[in-house]
Amino acid sequence: MRRIHVILLGIFMTGVLLGGIGTGIAFGEYSTMEYGGTVMLGEEYLVTGELIYEFEPVPGEKIAVNPINWGRTYGKSALEMDESLPMGTICYDVTYNSKLTIPNLYCWEEENPESVYAGETSEEGAYGENEGDAESSQISINEETVPVEEAAPEKENVPDEESVPDEESVPEKTSVIVGYLEIHTNYIGSEFELLMKDKDNILQNLKQKKINSYETAYITDVKVRVNPDMMEYIEDRTMY
Repeated sequence: MRRIHVILLGIFMTGVLLGGIGTGIAFGEYSTMEYGGTVMLGEEYLVTGELIYEFEPVPGEKIAVNPINWGRTYGKSALEMDESLPMGTICYDVTYNSKLTIPNLYCWEEENPESVYAGETSEEGAYGENEGDAESSQISINEETVPVEEAAPEKENVPDEESVPDEESVPEKTSVIVGYLEIHTNYIGSEFELLMKDKDNILQNLKQKKINSYETAYITDVKVRVNPDMMEYIEDRTMY
């Protein structure tokens, strides 16, 4: 074996040894580190502001408050009651990063709102215009469930309760949704700028053997306040 081969082999083995030692030291250091939790970048720029939407309440019409995608838990409504608010007012309390985003309310109207009737299945069935089916059903009920006693024929002239049409046969008109309201945002600023401003804290945590996960604060919380008497004019969809 040439001398050059011996030198190259020695260099290679030295590199493998040093790599193994470095890996062992790094593993030992990492194993002593602790997870410090989630750090929100830009928390010092968080502010809370109000976004107000006003409309004229009309009986039988509703405004749908659409789902909120920031700072909420699915299945939990963001709607809160506030008796100090006047009728026709929907107030959004938004906590947001003033360096990164500008929240705003967006509302659009339903062009062709349709009336909905409770229990309606078809045009004829909803209004009882199919008299043949109603009559045959009524005869079946009278014959099977109300037997007539021969000793008391006078009871045949007394209509039973089922033969009297009840209130459910009249379709009940419900409210219609005439508009939708949701929160949008315009993004400004730079996430990298926030990261660089916080680099000293990141290095300090590493020196203290702490590893954190980092998230950027945009909109951290949204609450929607309305007067309790406004609930008949609002469709709450914030929990979806």
